[in-house]
Amino acid sequence: MIDTVSQGPCEHRVTPRIRVTLKAPSRPDRTLPDVTVTALLATEVHPPAGEDPLDWLLLTNLLAETPEQAIEKLQWSVCRWQIQISFKVLKSGCRIAALQLEKRERLEPALAFDMVIAWRVLHLSMLGRECPEMPCNRVFSMKNS
Repeated sequence: MIDTVSQGPCEHRVTPRIRVTLKAPSRPDRTLPDVTVTALLATEVHPPAGEDPLDWLLLTNLLAETPEQAIEKLQWSVCRWQIQISFKVLKSGCRIAALQLEKRERLEPALAFDMVIAWRVLHLSMLGRECPEMPCNRVFSMKNS
């Protein structure tokens, strides 16, 4: 059975879930255990005109025995990816490490401020991709300038 999940403007088809055991590589100094994972394949249903659909293969150690569980695991992975991008914005865009604050009472306010900035950057990036025709005055006002 193939199920469909929508994520924003994208719609993906999720193929049946299968459990796969990956053989551990040989090591001269130790024996590693085999790893059993669930393989989930999501395929873009309506790719942009003239482009091939994206295929996304997720390997997870979590069980996904029902279509709902498979979709849940894919959505978790999307959230995880957004969290990673958020930290990248904090580290490279806001340069939080460059502050070199050693005391908690100084670090926490700076981090809170930069997290709001990182969220705003991510939100604007998402709006730019998902709503490219939206006028900028829907997000910014003269007060922001």
